[in-house]
Amino acid sequence: MTNTHSQTSADVVGLHDAGATEPLSRLVAFSRAIAGEKVSQRMLRIASRHLTMLLDAKACLVSQVEDGLLREVADYACTTSQVARGLSYYLTDYPTTAAVLESRVPCSISADDPGADAAELFVLREMEMQSVLLVPIVADGRVWGLVEVYDQDGRRFGDKDVRLAQALAAEAGQRLRQLERPA
Repeated sequence: MTNTHSQTSADVVGLHDAGATEPLSRLVAFSRAIAGEKVSQRMLRIASRHLTMLLDAKACLVSQVEDGLLREVADYACTTSQVARGLSYYLTDYPTTAAVLESRVPCSISADDPGADAAELFVLREMEMQSVLLVPIVADGRVWGLVEVYDQDGRRFGDKDVRLAQALAAEAGQRLRQLERPA
């Protein structure tokens, strides 16, 4: 499900469904946590921690798109496994990631998926993870970067996870837009 300008974060998460108060409270808590931060990188670190916890995952990386590169700018891990800190990589080397950014459509990859991109599977092995959810961050109508949420078990991120991650990435994108605009 692609987040368009006419959709609110609540629409993306599916909060208009009956019994959806828990996702709403999660979104409100996330919004409050990032709203108070005045520095983009620190805000993204807070967002990484919240994304990891809210999706019951093990790690989260946030990267910014710059001239065909993704440069990691924030991360959080609640595991002893090493997450890729401070790395940049060429989008041409990661076709699935490039497709997510181009289409603005999230993608979940699992280590046991026979059709998964070999480059993405390599990253999963290197990070000692089993699955990743890739979600674009859009700010001011353009793709700003990427959220990567990792888990160590064999889980597949489901539709609810994807919708929640999209809503949180949309909130982070709006906050980035606010922080990057001159006062």
